[in-house]
Amino acid sequence: MNITELLADLQARHDEATARAGELRGQIEHFTAALTETEARLADLATTRKVIAELAPTGDTPDPPESATAYQAILNAFNQHPTRHSASANCTSSSACPPTTRS
Repeated sequence: MNITELLADLQARHDEATARAGELRGQIEHFTAALTETEARLADLATTRKVIAELAPTGDTPDPPESATAYQAILNAFNQHPTRHSASANCTSSSACPPTTRS
């Protein structure tokens, strides 16, 4: 390898490193902007949580009673259906309910 080839190789490596440095600077700018936006969002969420915590009831008011589960609501609707046999009208558990027969 002569001096001219060595200098050309060094210049090519320099150009590649310069291009890579530019790519990394672009990524840093992108990540810096994304980080700034995310930190602003975190600050907004913290402020919102603080305001809601200040406005929330102190716990003196009782919570409303829980409604029946969807499963229980389905069982209740099934048990109240007019085609259901009267003997199993009080069925509240699928394992305790007698099998139904269809005509």
